[in-house]
Amino acid sequence: MKSAAWSDHLESIARPVLAETPLFAESSPADALAFVDGFADELGHRRRVDRPLLLRLLGLNGHLPEKKPGSVDESIWWALHAGETMDGFIEPGPGPIIGQAEFASGAIETTTETELASLHALARHACESQNDLLRDRCEDAARWHVDTLQPDNGTNHPWAIHAFVWLAESDPEYAASGSLHAECLLHNSIVRTGRPDWFSACVLLDASRALAKRSETTG
Repeated sequence: MKSAAWSDHLESIARPVLAETPLFAESSPADALAFVDGFADELGHRRRVDRPLLLRLLGLNGHLPEKKPGSVDESIWWALHAGETMDGFIEPGPGPIIGQAEFASGAIETTTETELASLHALARHACESQNDLLRDRCEDAARWHVDTLQPDNGTNHPWAIHAFVWLAESDPEYAASGSLHAECLLHNSIVRTGRPDWFSACVLLDASRALAKRSETTG
């Protein structure tokens, strides 16, 4: 599938889960902000990256972090939300956005989640700013993931699925493996119940919008 088809597909999966929330249902800014403040997944879990992701999805600008960002992914997400530069948070390639040393020293589950959430936000920024250098860095990181990690290695959240779709479109050598990686990320997010959990649905919706933007800018 191309970006436009992927965008429609991901939204069709996310919409039924989120249909009654301010992400799809008409609501006031106050109600939307209350949704952000009270958000948690079905298990009651709330991650610090949830807030900038949801604020961005809802177009609620001007909000600051509740606490100083404590991880790379959170820092990149807040920078994306605020329209700030991300250069200080990105390790030089080749390899993962957060750097090889993090994978050598950290737990694979936590580290993979942090890396993919960082790649997700960075790929969105690269697309919206049409920054070729950032786009190349994202594609390099996506190649590293395809070559090094299993797509279910550490997370069932479909972070950065759009980055692997774009890699498959832009690099013929990764046309098959990039698509497969994206498909596996999606499958892993819905395999338990046949639909994504609330948080994964939010991630899929954001990826859908990124893919729609990519389709608009590339024709």
